[in-house]
Parts: sequence; C-alpha cells; structure tokens
Amino acid sequence: MPGVTGDLDVQRIGFDPGRILTDFDYGRVSYLPGGRRVREFWVTAELKNVEIVPGIVYEAWTYNGRVPGPTFRAVEGDLLRIHFRNATAHPHSMHFHTVHPANMDGVYEPVAPGGEFLYELDAEPFGVHPYHCHIMPLASHISRGLYGAIIIDPKGGRPQADQEMVMVMAGNDIDFDNENDFYNVNFIPFWYDRHPIKIKKDALVRIYLLNLLEFDQANSFHIHANFFN
Repeated sequence: MPGVTGDLDVQRIGFDPGRILTDFDYGRVSYLPGGRRVREFWVTAELKNVEIVPGIVYEAWTYNGRVPGPTFRAVEGDLLRIHFRNATAHPHSMHFHTVHPANMDGVYEPVAPGGEFLYELDAEPFGVHPYHCHIMPLASHISRGLYGAIIIDPKGGRPQADQEMVMVMAGNDIDFDNENDFYNVNFIPFWYDRHPIKIKKDALVRIYLLNLLEFDQANSFHIHANFFN
C-alpha cells in the first residue's frame, strides 16, 4: 500500500498527536447557588482533511478539528453542559458512556446540519469513558473520527502520578469498504513509533486507555518490559 514510508509533521496532519496525549479539557467552571460545580464545554462537528500517512489524505469527521476529540475531564458529581454544534452536511450527535437522562443519550436525537444541541448530564460514575457519534451507520461515524474520551475523577481524587496520558486505539478505513487499512493510537498510524513518548525512569505513569476500533472483533495493548498495577 502506498504512503507507509517517510514521516509527517503536525502541519500536514492538522493537529498534534503528541499534544493530544496530555491535553485535558477541564471546561469553563462556574457554580450553582447551592455550590454545585458546573463545567461547560463547546464542541463542533466538522470535516477535516488529515494526512494520516505520507501521501494519503483522509476526510475525517472530527470533534473540534482533531481525532480523538477533546478529552473532557471532571470530578464525580459535577454538572456537565456540552454545547454541541454540527457544522457538517450530515446529521451527527454525541453519545456519552456515562449515566445520563434518556433525552441526553444522543441515540435518538440527531443534530441536523447547522443545528445545535445542549447536552446536560451528571459526571458519574468515576472512571474513563468513551463518547462518540451515535448516528447510523454507527461504525462508519465512529471510524471516521467522531469519538473521544471523558475522564471523571473520584471525589477523593486519585493517587498522585508523575505523568498521565490518554490513548484511544482505533483503525483507519481509507477506502470505505468496512475493513481497516491501518491501526492507530490517537488516529495517526505509526506516530508514536516515529515520535517516541518520553518518560522518566521509575516514574509512575497513568494511561487512560480506550478501544474505539471498528470492523474488527478485538484489539490489544501492551508495553514491553513493563507491568501494570
């Protein structure tokens, strides 16, 4: 297959896969009269031509011009408000793998081209959860780039880590035949092979890992000569 040699730069990609690892969006914070914390986020679904490997430009469907979309971060019990705008020619939505009211599910509430929708949900349960478009055909909308992560920290906080990063495993179906032509972490194949992630010896590293792979039955993740707690 053409385009699997050489390297890319962030200008040709249109976003920085290295920065995505540690780019957490905490939203705009305010408080209700009773003291409850509110986090607001703004998300736009938009088309973006992304050179995923040298010589292959892919028309991705993105949240905020990047894949994966923003990594939302909140604390258990926060009220989340996500202002969603669809700037594409196709209906889209946002479906969060969290606890939320039925009318905030994003499954039966497609947002038409040019439309807007306000998602309002409680930040629970704590953990790392995926979000994605839930318009049919579901696999196509996800594989083209409409997915991301939401991290909900427990009220008591997590044990201190020296470094945290988010990784979303997925695939690239460049000819739209419902088969993956490349596999990736954070959308760009081979990026971290050519741009290694640097960590300090003996550092405690926490990885928030999600699997958004479509068209295959399984995916796996491992690091040589390391152990996970």
